[in-house]
Amino acid sequence: MRYLQIIIFSALFLISSWTSNLVAQTGNDYQIAEQYFKQNSFDKAAEYYLKAYKKSKSISHFDKYIVALVNAKDYKSAEKALKKEIKRRPNRFALRVTLGDVYWQAKDETSAKATWETVIRDLPGRQNEIIPVAYLFTQLNQPEYAIKAYEVGKKYISGFYSYYPQMADLYGIIGDYENMIDLYLELIEFNPGYLQTVQNLLNRNFDFTETNNNTTLLKQKLLQKTNQHPDNTLYAEMLIWLNLQQSNFSGAYIQVKSLDKRFKENGSRLINFARLANNNAHYNVAQKAYQTVIDKGDHLPYYETAKVEILSTQKNVLDQNLSTERETYETLSEEYLATLDVLGIADYTASSVRELAEIYSQQLHQNLQAIQWLEKVVETRGISKREIALTKIDLGDYLLAENQIWDAVLYYMQAEKAFKYDELGDLAKLKAAKVYYYNGDFAWAAAKLDVLKGSTSKLISNDALYLSNLITDNTTIDTNLHPMQLYAKADLLMVQKNYDEALLVLDTLESFYPGHMLSDETLMQKYHIYYAQKNYKQAAKELETLYGGYAFDILGDDAIFLLGQLYEMHLDDSQKAMEYYLLLMTDYPDSVFITEARKRYRKLRGDSV
Repeated sequence: MRYLQIIIFSALFLISSWTSNLVAQTGNDYQIAEQYFKQNSFDKAAEYYLKAYKKSKSISHFDKYIVALVNAKDYKSAEKALKKEIKRRPNRFALRVTLGDVYWQAKDETSAKATWETVIRDLPGRQNEIIPVAYLFTQLNQPEYAIKAYEVGKKYISGFYSYYPQMADLYGIIGDYENMIDLYLELIEFNPGYLQTVQNLLNRNFDFTETNNNTTLLKQKLLQKTNQHPDNTLYAEMLIWLNLQQSNFSGAYIQVKSLDKRFKENGSRLINFARLANNNAHYNVAQKAYQTVIDKGDHLPYYETAKVEILSTQKNVLDQNLSTERETYETLSEEYLATLDVLGIADYTASSVRELAEIYSQQLHQNLQAIQWLEKVVETRGISKREIALTKIDLGDYLLAENQIWDAVLYYMQAEKAFKYDELGDLAKLKAAKVYYYNGDFAWAAAKLDVLKGSTSKLISNDALYLSNLITDNTTIDTNLHPMQLYAKADLLMVQKNYDEALLVLDTLESFYPGHMLSDETLMQKYHIYYAQKNYKQAAKELETLYGGYAFDILGDDAIFLLGQLYEMHLDDSQKAMEYYLLLMTDYPDSVFITEARKRYRKLRGDSV
């Protein structure tokens, strides 16, 4: 028994050693082959790949062997080896695809196509054969045959629609966009969960910025599907999406209105669409959508929302037009009053009150009216915490304009306290810091501004950084605070729209302290004042003086860009505007205005933007 154990142990040891040596030898052959392949010594690589394959019988080693032979242009050996392997593995159809590729590489296209056609003909209806063959045809840049393989799968494999995106991509490669579109639409019909995927794929494959044959074909197909399946919202939603991609909000509105009516949605879809149109500055379309909801009647749930939000859209239309007359704002304010008279002051109308207050203050110069309306919101129960904070911030602004400085600070601080860790709280803190700056308490203002530099709002952090630097640069080096106090006073007077007084203070600053560090900021502030007074020629003179003396200081590129805007929009001199935009692009390549300047320059030159 003991001898038998020794014999068995010895035999096992010998077998183990032999197996280890075989693995090591195979590994060595494969590594040598890989090294030769990297050195482009394909003949040698093929020799060692073959050795590795004979020892391991690994199909991956065989595939490498064929690749090496093809790279060595030894097509006959590759053909012979593949035919032999196909006999051994008749059900591995990828080998036949590779054989066809060998013929293709050898310029024998007839044999290649005949081989591939046989593959497609003989493919069994099994996923584990069809999909690898389709992938291999795709890798070999044979999209037509990859499509044929997928077509076999489409015929036999249950749930095959998950491969439609790959098929659609292949149709796109061969330029068959009609079949591509058909597959995408079939896909969402099989599984609506693919809607977003299909939209992403279409965005990747089609250029929606202009009308072309593909987008026209897609629209035709969607219209056809919508008519064929009137009870299926998917195609109508796709049509809405397509119109939005092309910025055709009017076309999208027609579809949205139709869907809302057909499925008795009571305006919910129209409200969401109106908001989208409003946010994208398609105000006329937004108003149509809101009006459609209003016309449905005040008994439906979105009536009041539409009544409130259509006013905001109408205000946006007036605000974007620099030539809007005061009388137009007066008419709109009456519409606000009529709506608030019916709906009352509530959480959902608080934003309308703030908009009405803005019209009173900014357009009709009736600050006291604005303040009275906002105080009503603060005093009304049931208003959300956020709306109250927004209202208090606006109240602070209008009280500041009335020179009730510390009342303004009180409202700002209340809003800040209510939203201490929110961007809204940061905004309130910034406004409070500015009041301390206006009042000449620069140290206190700077302390608050330092905290705001880390605000999550880029706009707030940038404003805080700018004002903090302005204070630091003009109070730490220069111990005479009088110039900074004059500048801050002029800043407050401008906020209060006391433009003539502000100009007097700035003139005093320039007269008493010529060449001061604040000289460029003073010129910029005078530009803002003249612009607000619509004295555009004088505004341009201030900017030209600023550029002439401080071209490469921090406000140099601001001056150039603003000059371009002035000449383009107000002084009716396109050539001069182009000169300034070009100057910005050449002399200030890192300016934040560079993209907008380039766009405006091209537009004025007549380019298609």
